[in-house]
Formats: sequence, structure tokens, C-alpha cells
Amino acid sequence: MRPLRRQPRSSTGSKPIAALDGRRQRADEFALIFEALGESTRLAIMQLLPRQAVCKDMYNVVELAQELGLTQPTVSHHLKLLRQARLVKCRRQCNSLYFYVNQPVVLRWIAETKKRFNCC
Repeated sequence: MRPLRRQPRSSTGSKPIAALDGRRQRADEFALIFEALGESTRLAIMQLLPRQAVCKDMYNVVELAQELGLTQPTVSHHLKLLRQARLVKCRRQCNSLYFYVNQPVVLRWIAETKKRFNCC
């Protein structure tokens, strides 16, 4: 019979490495959202976008660029970063992508922020 293999432990010897890796991954995802929101243009985009995928309220890149007074490539870049952080989602209608806030992710992030910093 083969002996059971134990999970490797961290250098402190208290937690398995897999648990630390999972915690590290969550911390990285948490930080990615802070990074995405750490720029005023992206905050402005988040404030403009609707909280639900309601067709008449959503914006495409051209409309956002006009609203913000920026070029389309600049807005596309900011939307890409917000999408990578999973803060916004999009839906294709005809030839355009229309964007809206990924409300469940934002609410989870807010709750996690409160928990991490012992707020409210």
C-alpha cells in the first residue's frame, strides 16, 4: 500500500500551499478591480453605464466617446481594462457592442472591501 501524500506546506508551516495560492489569486483579483477603478475616466464610464442590460440605457463605444469627449480608441482601451476586471459586460446588437455594469461582481467587490477593511 502506498503512503498518503501530504500537501506541501508554506514556509510558515501553517497552511497548505494550495490554500495560500487560492488566497493569493483572490487578492490579485481584488487588486485588479482597485487598479481598474483607479483612473478617473474608468470611474466616469462606470457612472454612465446602466446597472442592468436595458437596451435603451446601454452605451456603445462611439456613444461613450461622445459623452466623455474622448476618442474611440481611448474609450475602447478603458472598456477593455474594465472588462478584464469583470466590472462591465457587453451585449452585441447589430454591429455594435453595448456595455453595462456587471452588478453582481461590483456588489461582491464592495462587500469584500467592507469585510477586508472592517467597514460598516
